[in-house]
Amino acid sequence: MSGGSYDYVSYRFHAAADELRSRHSEPHVIALSRLLDRIGVVMHDIEWADSCDTAWNDALDKSIRSVITPGDELTAALDAARIANDRLSAAIRHVEGMTDAI
Repeated sequence: MSGGSYDYVSYRFHAAADELRSRHSEPHVIALSRLLDRIGVVMHDIEWADSCDTAWNDALDKSIRSVITPGDELTAALDAARIANDRLSAAIRHVEGMTDAI
């Protein structure tokens, strides 16, 4: 494949950042435009990796972590753990219910 696995979303991030800069000069808006640019760069790299043009590697993981907070990653991991725990608990209840019927 050749890129495109996310419909070239990185260009839209960069375009939004450029548009913000053309319309606003407030520091918080400019800071947001810079964040969008950084996300655009990361999404470009993800898109190419997921399209098998490049490899997903430690550098890409580091790039992703550069645009999120450690708290964001921890929250996502905790959410995944809670879902896994709920599924495991449901499976255990199901199996226990089957063994009680025997």
